[in-house]
Formats: sequence, C-alpha cells, structure tokens
Amino acid sequence: MKKKESNFFERTQEDDILDALSLIINKKLKTEKQIDDQKNNVYFWLWKCLLLLIYLLFINILFVLIKDLGVLLIYYFSTSLTSLTSLLYSAFTTFIQGIFTLYVLFKNLKIFMNSTYYKRLYSKDKTMNKKKKKTFNILYAILKYLSIPYLIVTSFLSATLLIILISLFYLMFHNIYSLGFIGIILSSFVFCYFLFRAIQNKFFEKKVAVTKKHFMAVFIAVFISLIIFGYETSYYEYDESLPINFALENKELYFDISDKEKVMIKSFAKSENLSIYQDNTLQGKIRIELSYFPTAKVSYTSFLNENDTLILGFDSKMNFTLYHLEDVLKLGIESLRKKTIYNYNLFKYPSIKIYASTNDLAKIKLLKYGKPFLDEFGD
Repeated sequence: MKKKESNFFERTQEDDILDALSLIINKKLKTEKQIDDQKNNVYFWLWKCLLLLIYLLFINILFVLIKDLGVLLIYYFSTSLTSLTSLLYSAFTTFIQGIFTLYVLFKNLKIFMNSTYYKRLYSKDKTMNKKKKKTFNILYAILKYLSIPYLIVTSFLSATLLIILISLFYLMFHNIYSLGFIGIILSSFVFCYFLFRAIQNKFFEKKVAVTKKHFMAVFIAVFISLIIFGYETSYYEYDESLPINFALENKELYFDISDKEKVMIKSFAKSENLSIYQDNTLQGKIRIELSYFPTAKVSYTSFLNENDTLILGFDSKMNFTLYHLEDVLKLGIESLRKKTIYNYNLFKYPSIKIYASTNDLAKIKLLKYGKPFLDEFGD
C-alpha cells in the first residue's frame, strides 16, 4: 500500500515561516514543478511575495493598535505628563515599526537574491541578466542604507540616555533619586545599545553577540522598573500647578451669555483640564481663566449656532525649544526632591477655569475630548 504523502514540510534554519506557507500553498494547489528544489520555480516566489505583503500589513496594523492602546492606557493611568509620555511612547513604537518593516523587506530580498531561482532567472540572456542584477542590487543598496538613519537616531538616543543616567547617579549622591526611574533610563540605554548592534549585524553583517534573549531581558527589566517607579510615585503628592519658581502665563476671557440659550465649552486636551466654579458677581457673563507655561501656545474658537448656542473650543500646541530644556530638568529635580507630581501638562495644555453665576451655570455644558460638539450636545 502506497504511503500517503504529507502536505507539511520541514523548515531548515535558513527558511522562515513565509517559506513554509508558500511551499504548503504550492503543494495544495499543485503549482510546484516536479523538481528536487521546490523553491526553484516562479510560483513559490509569487506566493511568498503575496504572503509577505499580507504579513507586513498585519504587522503594521498590529503596531498601530499597540500604539493606540498604549496611549489610551497612559491617559487612563497617568495623572500628569500624559502628553509628553504618550508622545515618547508613540515615537518609540513608530521607530520600532519602521526598523522592523525595513528589516523584513531587506531579509526577504536577501533570501531571494541568494536563491537558486534568482541565479537561474535570465541566466541564458546576458542583457536581461545584467539588468536583473543591476535592479536588485539597487534595491538591496537602498534597503541597506535606509537603516543608517536608524543607526544615527539610536546612537543619539544612547548618548542622551547616558548623559541623563550620569546626572541621575550624581543626584543620587545628594539623596535625590528614584530607583524606578534610574532603572527605566538604564534599561532604555541598554536597549538602544543592543538595537544599534543588532542593526549593524542584520544590515551590515557585523559579528555581534546580540540575541532575542538579550532584548527579552531588557523588556523584563523595563517592566520591573515601571512597577518600581509606579510604586514609588504612588506616595507622591499631587500639585495641580507648577512650583513657585515656574512663572505661568495667565489670561482672562469674558463672554456675554445673557441672550444665549446654552453654552458649550470644549478643550481639545485629552487630559481633564476643564473645571467650573460659581461666582455670583457675574450676571449674564462668564469669565474664563487660562493658566499655562510659556511653551504652550493656546488658541480658541467661538461661534454661535442657529439655536442661539455659544460654542467655545480651546486648543493648544507645544512650542518647545532647547531654551526650555533647563526648565524641564529643574522641574524633574524638584519633583524628585519634594516627592511631588506637578501638573506637567501645563507645558502644552492650559488649565481652564470657568466662572458663572448660579443662574447661568445651568446653561453651561463641558464637553469631553474626542466627541463632536453636536454628539455631546444632544438635545
């Protein structure tokens, strides 16, 4: 009795999962040629190219979901510094997404150029063979040297983190420290170093001993450091403003609402920076007080809709320069020294306080971030 032929293939160390899937599809559809090397045919590489595109699409969607979920968690759990933390997290995730996508493309191009099929393709046509080599060599060089910006950024981050780490150890001798924060910076420095060496290895074939286990150890160290940092800061006091030596800009706005049916006020900050207070000295008017650090560039829009509803929207952008770097460092030291979490969001978003009389409070509705005016307004 003839033994049933298996539909599965053993993978060697040189193969990846896409190779195995391409072979299985070839087998199922019977598109492979009856040759010893089943990768030495056009159908295998067509299927692998299609699978590669699907794989990259899936991975990039996954990265976007991880980025969005991380930002949501930051805004849910953090009481301050949410804007900067979410920005750093988004930038880090996008950076890893970019280098991973580039490496997958480079790796599979390299596999194809080392394949038997590539060597056989146009082997008997000198003109086409020359064009083939020129085309793929150009693609190879482009993907390879696109990794250089990642090397530059990684080396810059490593140097910056090392400077911060040395500063933290210096402060530690003056009894100003956070073990969790030191662990985060140290782990991040090691990660950047490993990533730099891995890029050298994968794109430029530099022999370095960096493996997946090294990165896994770093991620575990970061996770433990985050837990320690969260535990340490759970005992910190919270101050909704900034230290006294940080001068805030203050502005007052007045709006006449005596002939308005309703007032809708919305801030485009993800953090809760809107609050409302009673002030009976105001009759038919509302006063809005804005407080923010000079790095925040605050603007607002106002319009009246057909239902005599005044709609106010407050937005802001952060105009951060190297001139303000000293302020950030001073604030970080002040936070560690006084064991206090300040409202770091004031670097980008204003604190908005609305004052109105008792009669006018019923007219005012504060809108949540992320929802259109009309959806929030309802009736």
